Amino acid sequence: IFLHNFPCFLCGVTMSNLEELGGFTLTVEKNCVREALGALLHTVLFHRTPGEVRPREQTCQLLEVTYAICDSERINKEVDQACAEFVRLLSTSAAVTTGRVFLTFYEKKAGNFFRKEERNAWERWTFQFTVVDSAREVSRVELARQLTEHLSVISCTILRKQSHVPGVHAATADMHVRESPFWHEITMETGQPSRIDSIFRAFTSAIS
Repeated sequence: IFLHNFPCFLCGVTMSNLEELGGFTLTVEKNCVREALGALLHTVLFHRTPGEVRPREQTCQLLEVTYAICDSERINKEVDQACAEFVRLLSTSAAVTTGRVFLTFYEKKAGNFFRKEERNAWERWTFQFTVVDSAREVSRVELARQLTEHLSVISCTILRKQSHVPGVHAATADMHVRESPFWHEITMETGQPSRIDSIFRAFTSAIS
């Protein structure tokens, strides 16, 4: 789905009591965007997935940072597609050098006459990227250090902040529930957030 800065109420998403988690900013060489974003998304999803999936180690080839991911084909495919789309959006114009990616967790509730369901967002992670052309403008060693620090902060934050997290769904035959008990979606924008033409691309894990 392409979303062009639509108000949340038009999309059936409410954000009351939303826990905003940000401050994750990276200046990244173009070739490293995919690896860095993948590490951030995987780390959040791994720690927010107390389901049946097993952990597996993943190492960034360019940055030499190792982290844990869910050993889940569905989750890995979702993250890979989101990273590929973000890289594509950043490559549409030489003038595009900044972007933000949002990972939002939500509950699904019965809707009304206008919407068949509503989504109540309870947590949103924001990752800010500034992209440079080459490694001469940013040290990969420094980037790896910052990324490792961000991953550590994510892990500690999730362990510390639990009061806003809703109850886990009862186990069902639903693959999404068994692998990841919390509904979530990945959205993104490129350019300055205030621009009217900022583009959002939504990858949703919801099963209609």
